[in-house]
Amino acid sequence: MKLVDVVHEQCIETGLSVAGKDDVLRAIATAAKRAEALDGVNEDALVAGLRDREALGSTGFGGGIAIPHCRIAGVADFVVGLLTVPEGVEFESLDGKPVTLVVFIIGPDEASDRHVRLLSAISRTLMIPGAVKELVAAPSAEAARESLLRFSTDDLDTRDRASKCLVHLFIQDEDQLADLMRAFASVGSASFVVVEAENASAYLTKLPLFAGFISDSRTSFSKVIVAIADKKLKNEIVRQVEQIVGNLDEATGTLLTVQDIAYAAGSLET
Repeated sequence: MKLVDVVHEQCIETGLSVAGKDDVLRAIATAAKRAEALDGVNEDALVAGLRDREALGSTGFGGGIAIPHCRIAGVADFVVGLLTVPEGVEFESLDGKPVTLVVFIIGPDEASDRHVRLLSAISRTLMIPGAVKELVAAPSAEAARESLLRFSTDDLDTRDRASKCLVHLFIQDEDQLADLMRAFASVGSASFVVVEAENASAYLTKLPLFAGFISDSRTSFSKVIVAIADKKLKNEIVRQVEQIVGNLDEATGTLLTVQDIAYAAGSLET
């Protein structure tokens, strides 16, 4: 995905004067509707989507910047635009300061992974020294678009970040830990760490209500292997673990969970 393909000049307004946050959201909806990708969505639906997102927490993250965004059912593609408010507008920002630059994103409901990448790319772009000042001073929509694209990296990361799974393996048998670590190390495309843990008995024995039910003599060993792996390796991970601990449905002292995740980036050193 290229930023140049989703930033629409017709969705940019410069030199606005607005009374408050809700007026900004309505101005976004009006500007966004000029994009062909939003032909099937009315302005009220856009305002509602933006309000719902703001209800979770303000998208004004400080430094005079806000990035309102939402995902809407029926939207064909991403639409990015911006508004400049040189005099500033109250936006419930994290730092309590007025917002002078608003960059908005309207995206397809089902494209959460690409939405996260786009939001991250824009926020990083706006943190570049001088970017906000130049954008707010832009005399026209054309100049503002050119400035945004110049400060940004045009090609966004298009790798499939949703092709990963999150693995948790809880281990209470110290004799199995070394073999299980070797098993994870042998699985390609897996990054993992071993986390110290404590069994619930370590806490329950301290509660008077449970005195006599749980003994301090119970095993105190507890570790968790946390791994990020390719989804295609899920079955191999289960097979490797069961080779060591036996049938997981019958094993005691071992618990394996595997979850698909929407976004994963980075790596862990072994």
